[in-house]
Amino acid sequence: MTVIQNETISFTTADVNVAPGYHSYQLVASLTNALLNAANVVGPVTFTGVSLV
Repeated sequence: MTVIQNETISFTTADVNVAPGYHSYQLVASLTNALLNAANVVGPVTFTGVSLV
């Protein structure tokens, strides 16, 4: 990516053997180029989950 370039990113992950109860997840944007001074996540951001018992 370049400066002021937007890109749609999709990813999938699965937690296995997770204990029952409430779980918190977060999405983090970080810089990998010292010339840039901000990393932004522009929504909508949607998290979905399925419980398999």
